[in-house]
Amino acid sequence: MLKVIQVIMDRISPQSEHQEMEEVKEKAKIAILVIVQKFADADVFEKEHCQIFLESHLDDIQEGMIFKIKKFAMPALIAVSKHLSHEVFIEKVFEGTFQ
Repeated sequence: MLKVIQVIMDRISPQSEHQEMEEVKEKAKIAILVIVQKFADADVFEKEHCQIFLESHLDDIQEGMIFKIKKFAMPALIAVSKHLSHEVFIEKVFEGTFQ
């Protein structure tokens, strides 16, 4: 599933040869957040998967984040947090998102 997330992120990146409209990019980011939330809640994504998501994709998703995306980011981050150590949670989720 991380491959699917990577493909979506590559497709909506500014360096992509396919320049998608902003609305498409927003919906793609929301879809990724929903996937991450559901898979983390179901324990399909474990610690390693959650850390890869945080390190590889969270900054790109949060870039220019509007309210429509923020309301999906919070449940995804809460679901991911149960698989992270306290230090990683503070560094990547809390400080990276709320500071």
